[in-house]
Amino acid sequence: MDRARRLLVLHFGVGLSGLAFFVSLRPELPGAIDALLIASVGLAIAALQHRFEHEALPDRVYAVRDYADDHPLLLVAGIMLTAAVAALPIVVERSLVRWYFDGIFGLYVGFLGYRILYGLVRPVPEAALERV
Repeated sequence: MDRARRLLVLHFGVGLSGLAFFVSLRPELPGAIDALLIASVGLAIAALQHRFEHEALPDRVYAVRDYADDHPLLLVAGIMLTAAVAALPIVVERSLVRWYFDGIFGLYVGFLGYRILYGLVRPVPEAALERV
């Protein structure tokens, strides 16, 4: 299996399993406000992923990425700390769960939308293939 196909299988596996999980939690169709939030987050994630894979972000972003590759425990600790801080508003105010749900669902939609564009329609950027 070549690198592009391996990347597609990995990303579609992650993206589709995330979408399936969130659809199983809330199977009804989203309302207009929810759809707008999902679409907005999806577009933002796709744009960020495009800039990341086309090496259009500042060099310090890639330096942090490379440092995290060399220090996986620090990466896990940073992710756990970020998740705890991001989830704190849900603990304080339960009505925010709906917006978090839409945001995370939009994240998966954007991730998959970008990979469909740069993976199925157009070739995967070389910078992404180097990391596989």
